[in-house]
Amino acid sequence: MSPSRRTLTILAALVLAALCALPQASREHDFWRDIKRALTAPDGDEFFTKMKDALVPGVVPYWQGSYISGTFGEHSTVVLGMTDSETPEVTLVVRSKVKTPPKRGALIQFEGVACRYTREPFMLTIDATRVSGLDTEGAR
Repeated sequence: MSPSRRTLTILAALVLAALCALPQASREHDFWRDIKRALTAPDGDEFFTKMKDALVPGVVPYWQGSYISGTFGEHSTVVLGMTDSETPEVTLVVRSKVKTPPKRGALIQFEGVACRYTREPFMLTIDATRVSGLDTEGAR
């Protein structure tokens, strides 16, 4: 293994160890902050090509966001704020009917597959594979 590759491996192990030592809420927030920073960087499109079609968050068990708005039907979309409860940052595609729309600010936990993003205005769209905090019909 080359010295630079070994250094990266050691750094990755240290970051993972540090993440594991943090409380869950802190880990998911820090991981979200790093992902958003990478997507809004000048090479964000390139970063997204590596992230697209991957299960996210991946490193932490789930992400959690605050409900901002949504459209509801047989398939629903739910817009969440991840950094705060006012700034739309994630659109969840929920492939089941939401029986009762949540109240603004309600916390939604999720994981899913990254399918699209826009840098400006920033929005990451995720096809949800697991959601809690929504009153849904069906498996997803």
